[in-house]
Amino acid sequence: MTAVPHHTVPRLAALLALCLSAACHHDSSTAPPTTTSDVVKVTPDSATNLQVAVVGHTIHVTVIATNPNGSPASGQNAVWRISTGNGSISSTSTTTDANGKTGVEWTLGTVSGANVLVVSVGTGVTTVTATGAPDSLRVLNKVSADSQHVVPAASMPLVVRAVDRFGNPVAGVVVTWTSTGGTIAPISTTTGNGGNAQVTFTADTIPAVYTITATTTGLAPVVFTLTGG
Repeated sequence: MTAVPHHTVPRLAALLALCLSAACHHDSSTAPPTTTSDVVKVTPDSATNLQVAVVGHTIHVTVIATNPNGSPASGQNAVWRISTGNGSISSTSTTTDANGKTGVEWTLGTVSGANVLVVSVGTGVTTVTATGAPDSLRVLNKVSADSQHVVPAASMPLVVRAVDRFGNPVAGVVVTWTSTGGTIAPISTTTGNGGNAQVTFTADTIPAVYTITATTTGLAPVVFTLTGG
């Protein structure tokens, strides 16, 4: 075996050290960074999802973001937008905490029914849902036309609707009916999901003018005037 000249050893050692240094520098510079694209799952917090609240009221909702290994995705940007409903949110962008949680204050729309938020964190997307319930009863409205003519002994339906301050139908309202003549059946009705209560009025056999009144506790009555004959 040929011996390496003594004077070349330091040069080889220096060259080897340079190569090792370059290799280490290369590995460090090409290591994949951790970004929000690593967040692959975001879910609504079960404690705040699927709430039922009165329309126009504000609730707090949160989501939870996790990394691919299941650990909390902290410090990540969450983007919020309203998908269904005409409400509002306190912020369109929030940051997840140490537990991967983040939330907003959500004011539901004024139309009863479903309200939906879409939330994105990195590549994860989820929805948060709430149901807007009608506000308290505000007024009893006339649905059937007034000042109608009815043939003697004939029957016709009369309808009123219970609504809240935003015009949403209110169910479960008891309405009592009275008339100056003819007959009404039934004399007490309860509004359904559409807010409507209906009765059937039957005129007498002789011509007459009838005043039919629908009343419920705490509200102004609704009055129909019918002419028979």
